Amino acid sequence: MANDPTIIERVSADWASNPFTAWLGLKVLAIDADGITVTLPWREEFNSDSNQHVAHRGILDALIEAASNFAIACKIGRLLTSIDMQFDYYQTATPGDLRTTGRMGNLAEPFSSVEACVFDKNGTLVAKGRAVYWTVPL
Repeated sequence: MANDPTIIERVSADWASNPFTAWLGLKVLAIDADGITVTLPWREEFNSDSNQHVAHRGILDALIEAASNFAIACKIGRLLTSIDMQFDYYQTATPGDLRTTGRMGNLAEPFSSVEACVFDKNGTLVAKGRAVYWTVPL
């Protein structure tokens, strides 16, 4: 599965068909057995404060949620909705591309967990999130 072009194309197509993730402009960098790595090119509309030029936390939250959702989807083959999410912020994200990794924590029934980390252009951790999913088959 590591960096399988077919899976990367499928995830990219799923993002392109979703209006919000398409607007964000997420790009898949890698998919491996543990999860997904994506990048978000910086845009001025991500600014929370025009004087300080820092990313709005909603952008960081969206990155964490998208990486978490697709990390588990790549593992089980379908998208799920999280039943709980927690976010921690370590520092502000300033202009520059943001890289996010979504990694499986515990894959089990009825609950599974994923952790996602957002890094700034220098590779510094700016935010981390944890998500819990209800993973009982439909």
